[in-house]
Amino acid sequence: KRLFQPATAALVLRFVALPASVVASCSNCYFMRRSELQTGIDIMDGQGTSHGKSQLAARKAMREMLWSRAALQPPVFGVPALVMALPPVVALTARRPALAIPISTVTLLLSFQFGLPAAIAIFPQTGTVAAAALEPRFRGRRAADGAPVEAFTYNKGL
Repeated sequence: KRLFQPATAALVLRFVALPASVVASCSNCYFMRRSELQTGIDIMDGQGTSHGKSQLAARKAMREMLWSRAALQPPVFGVPALVMALPPVVALTARRPALAIPISTVTLLLSFQFGLPAAIAIFPQTGTVAAAALEPRFRGRRAADGAPVEAFTYNKGL
């Protein structure tokens, strides 16, 4: 017994890649960088001096990285599927099947061109975290010039 009619099933199958790619991308990111959750990541003051490794900064960086990875997927996998499911596009590709691949490819390239910078812009490669939000050993630190360090920066990666 079929759950969907063939036309509905074909439409649903166009969108399977979106949640699958979000899960795959986020899982890959987590498994490749999970050791940083135990060891921490380097945090630096405004002058670039390292003050050690923070697990709480690593947790924040991981969260931001997972969100940016998840945000990259809808433009790449969702927008082309939506465009190809639009009635005028469906009608055009039914009349001229040879146009399906060029339309899909152009839509994908445009989506990637605008989606990638937008996803990266959500959370830039470097992040900032208040000293008060980190482990107690990072509170009350001073920079090389003697000024108190109120916030630290870290490289979260892309």
